[in-house]
Amino acid sequence: MKYSIIVCSYNSAKTLSNCLQSIECQTYKDYEVIFIDDGSNDCTKEIIKKSPIYNKIKYFYQKNSGIAVARNKGIKKASGKYLLFLDADDTINPYLLQKINEYLEKFTCDIIRYNANRIEKGRASQKKYFLESFKPMKGTKAILYFIKSNITYGPLWLYCYRRSFLNKLQIFLKPGTIHEDFLNCLWLAKAKSVGGIEYIGYNYYKHSLSLTDPKQAHMV
Repeated sequence: MKYSIIVCSYNSAKTLSNCLQSIECQTYKDYEVIFIDDGSNDCTKEIIKKSPIYNKIKYFYQKNSGIAVARNKGIKKASGKYLLFLDADDTINPYLLQKINEYLEKFTCDIIRYNANRIEKGRASQKKYFLESFKPMKGTKAILYFIKSNITYGPLWLYCYRRSFLNKLQIFLKPGTIHEDFLNCLWLAKAKSVGGIEYIGYNYYKHSLSLTDPKQAHMV
């Protein structure tokens, strides 16, 4: 398996169909979906069973524990060579996996960054999320490059990660964490090579539903 797409959800039934449909539309098909249901009490499971990509989904239910615990579990359950994070109230664009794969055919990377739309009140903006493609560089240099470019670099969903790299680090989210920027900064700093593609692969919906309970919600 080349890619594992980790989706964490808490009562996201209203947005989940769009999320799964965006995965179905990927032009590159060598992937699995690791779905961590963080204690949902809506029709999340029924939506998954009806999804056209049901055979690609590995579903895991846990007592509501927050986004940090859910993502850690997703990493541990994944079998793909590379990992991506997708929030259940967001979507990815059709060529994301293909563009990442084309880049990896040219370069070896621990982490690959892509671009995102920030969608608020029906309007899309790439401000603070957009960079032109760049060749791999050491992680510490990449962090400085992001800062100098005045872009947001913290969200996990802006990156594709080599699974063996994360497993070797053994640095994961602390339970109760509500913002993952600090963890991603550690991952980037430890990376020997961080690359970037210009493709706008992710759609982040600013005013969408919470992934977890309000006390442990993801914030950007």
